[in-house]
Amino acid sequence: MAPWSRAAVWALPLLAWLGWFAYWGHDLRAEQNAMRDEAFEPGQNLSGCLDFALDNFSTPSASERAKCQERFVNDEAALVQKSSARSRHIRLDRWLLGLGAAALLPYFILVPRRRRAGVRAWLIVAALGTLLVVAALAAVITGMPHSD
Repeated sequence: MAPWSRAAVWALPLLAWLGWFAYWGHDLRAEQNAMRDEAFEPGQNLSGCLDFALDNFSTPSASERAKCQERFVNDEAALVQKSSARSRHIRLDRWLLGLGAAALLPYFILVPRRRRAGVRAWLIVAALGTLLVVAALAAVITGMPHSD
C-alpha cells in the first residue's frame, strides 16, 4: 500500500478519534463550569429577594422575608438534585474520555508499525480538521443575527 493511500485510510479514524476527545472534553468542562456557577444561584436569588422584601420603600417586611427564606430552602434542595445529576453526567463524560483513550490500545497492539498512520496521515487530519472547524465557524457566523 502506498504511503499516501495508507494516510488516507487512517485519516478519517484519527479525525473521528480526535473529534471524540474534543467533544467529550468540551462537554466535561461545560458541565463542571455549570455546576460551579449553579452553586451561587440560591444565595444570589435570596439576596435579590431580600432587597425587594419591603412593605413600603424603606421598611423591611417580615412576611416577605420569610417567603424569601422559604424559597431559599427550596432552591437549596433543587440545587442538590441538579448537582447530583451533573455529577452523574461528569462521571459519564470521564468514562467516555477513558473509552476514547482505550480505543487506541488495540491500534498500538494489533496494527504493525509499518501499517500505522504516519506524518502524512496527520497532515491530512490537520487539513480536514481545519476545514471542518472553518466550516462550523462559517455556519455559526451566517446564522448569527445581524444588526441594521
